Amino acid sequence: MSFIDKFLTPFQKGLRYSVSSFIQLETADNETTLASSDGSLVSYVKIDGSRQLIGEEEYQKIIDGATIKIGARFDRPGHALQVYFVRDPSRVGQVLKTQLRPARNTAKNSGLDLDDMFDEKVRHLQRFMTHEECYFVLWTRPSILTKSELERAGKESKGKGKSWLPAGYAQFPLAALEPLRARHKTFVSAILSAMDELGVRAQLLESHDALSAVRSNLFPDRANEKWRACLPGDPIPARAPMNKGDMSDLLWPPLPVQITAADARLVSPAVVRIGDLLWAGADMTLGPMEATAFPALMNRLADADIP
Repeated sequence: MSFIDKFLTPFQKGLRYSVSSFIQLETADNETTLASSDGSLVSYVKIDGSRQLIGEEEYQKIIDGATIKIGARFDRPGHALQVYFVRDPSRVGQVLKTQLRPARNTAKNSGLDLDDMFDEKVRHLQRFMTHEECYFVLWTRPSILTKSELERAGKESKGKGKSWLPAGYAQFPLAALEPLRARHKTFVSAILSAMDELGVRAQLLESHDALSAVRSNLFPDRANEKWRACLPGDPIPARAPMNKGDMSDLLWPPLPVQITAADARLVSPAVVRIGDLLWAGADMTLGPMEATAFPALMNRLADADIP
């Protein structure tokens, strides 16, 4: 079975057969940075919103400032920014329960039986509230390196791979390319500074928190706030050895396997079922001539009851 598994794995990844085959994250490079399978570095920044009330003048000021302060970072290949925003009314109940947990514990410690009151508060508030999250995903890719730097980094990476343990079903903690570290640190610092100057509260996530956010948003119906990924430096869980020549069971399990909580199934050419949820995509073929406030889009989606 081990031989068959090794033989089929490359085909499974190449043909995008499973959900995990789409996940490029390889391991953690430091406390706030993850490494991809191609050596890229990635950091997650949670955007909590503006620290001031936004009117038309303030909105335009943020747009103009972001164009200059953030847009200047993409004048050449190598850096990438992904923006992830979620609005899901069905998840607000769990968020409210989490927020009320300290008050519930205080009541219990005081000998007060107020569970009915807290439950009713959750039921009432979730009729008027919705769950929202926003993240910036910052990438620094090998394409930012010069040809000579890339060749040297490639040789170093091959050398690390040859000297590493035979463990094809575990994380490779040396996946990151060394020349990218300084550039990525500068990139992340510049984005955080720009957000601070624009009056937007942004928080650089610790690696475990970032992966927890990835998993809970990829599989929201199976989200668990207590889940934590197993990364280099964490205790290694016991796993059955695959064979005598493979030491994967002595290292940290692969991140794609840890993150994946359910299988995917193609329902139609445009719809896929992941877990208990249906996912569909929409492409913008022609952008608006003038910038419109994001709440305008949100209001239209809310009116149509689209999560």
